[in-house]
Amino acid sequence: MDINKEFKNLKFSGRSGVALFDAGKNPVFCFNENREFNAAGAIKIFILGALLEKWERGEISLIEEIEVHNAEQVGGTGVLKDLSEGFKLRADDLATLMITVSDNVAANLLIDRLGGVDAVNQHIYNSGLNKTALNRKITFGFEKRPLGITTPMETAT
Repeated sequence: MDINKEFKNLKFSGRSGVALFDAGKNPVFCFNENREFNAAGAIKIFILGALLEKWERGEISLIEEIEVHNAEQVGGTGVLKDLSEGFKLRADDLATLMITVSDNVAANLLIDRLGGVDAVNQHIYNSGLNKTALNRKITFGFEKRPLGITTPMETAT
């Protein structure tokens, strides 16, 4: 099967981009891999990266507890928005919820603990990524800017 031919023959509306790599980190298939897209929930990968970078440097403990409070309640995906306030979760548990169920409250709490949007963007920049950025914490309303931007290539690397 020729993946290039198959992909180009797909019929769908909208924009798409793909960057696939083998286990040796060699590109297998790329299409619009450097085109910028609204990162949406994929930006949480970079929040996780920032958390792990700070943990490796000894700046954050993954077992430290972070309080969940109503001020951070935000709609969308996840389970923390549906729970009562006033309890604490470990940073690693927040990261697990952020990645496994795309929990928006967990993501915002981690952004705050990391030092804010600028701190996450510093991690992204330090990682050599220049087309990826977190624009704001997760909110729902009439935001003019997307949550974040990235490319398939930068997300895959």
